[in-house]
Amino acid sequence: MSTVSSCGLEKVDAMASFAYEYRGCYDAIVLSGDLATTGSTADLDEVLALLWPATDGYLGSDGRPTLRAASKPILLIPGNHDRFGSTWAIYPPGNTRFDQVLGRHWSAGQDAQELWLCRKGQSTLVLIGADFTLRADELGEGPWGYLGQGRAYVEPISKLCQLTQNARKRDPDAIVLWVIHFDPTVENGSLRLLDKDNFRAAVQRERIAAVLCGHMHRNYDTLAGATVYVCGTTTQEYAPDGNFLNLIEIEVPAGSHAPTIRVLTFMLDAEREKQFVPVPP
Repeated sequence: MSTVSSCGLEKVDAMASFAYEYRGCYDAIVLSGDLATTGSTADLDEVLALLWPATDGYLGSDGRPTLRAASKPILLIPGNHDRFGSTWAIYPPGNTRFDQVLGRHWSAGQDAQELWLCRKGQSTLVLIGADFTLRADELGEGPWGYLGQGRAYVEPISKLCQLTQNARKRDPDAIVLWVIHFDPTVENGSLRLLDKDNFRAAVQRERIAAVLCGHMHRNYDTLAGATVYVCGTTTQEYAPDGNFLNLIEIEVPAGSHAPTIRVLTFMLDAEREKQFVPVPP
């Protein structure tokens, strides 16, 4: 998303404008990783600026766009780029600067945490996030694996399951969705989630209805009975496949454990004043 080295400033503005204009249509903003190009202080500070208070519409006191203008919870997790060193082609993953800069929003490190709980009427929705970025002691598989791969480590998966079970103990009818960065359906060697069968088994075991993720540039797929909703690049300057964001509506029928999920995808239209416009179904 917003980065010093690869963001499109007009695209960041369009995203914040969209969040502000449509603020009556959603309850929370979910950012599914790769918020920065690298884990450098300069890049991560740009992300932090997107979370500053607004003073004039969707703009902050410095005239820059901010998501805080929407007055909605902002939920985020790190992606592989956020864990790089300051020079991504040289430094391995596992950088912890993300936790220092954005620890108010993500406090789990390379583990899992409950991101959000929302109750409406008799329905409860819980979003739980996990960080599957590669750790500092490994470089993935292949000569450049660390640039795009993650791994479904046992510890964050165990925590995901524990938090899911805790949520259902609090409310047996709660709908739990998981948020991760890596698309677990990808087969591409350089971009895949390693040991993804561990994640697949956990999704099936915990009866997860949907997984929200980023990393790739397509809409959705399925995994072990769960629908995987992918939000492609939103504000990156170089985006040959386009810049996208999703509005996800989740309806929980009374007495049902199976939510109805509808997705409206928006694509940046450069010919319409840098606005995100609906993608025809």
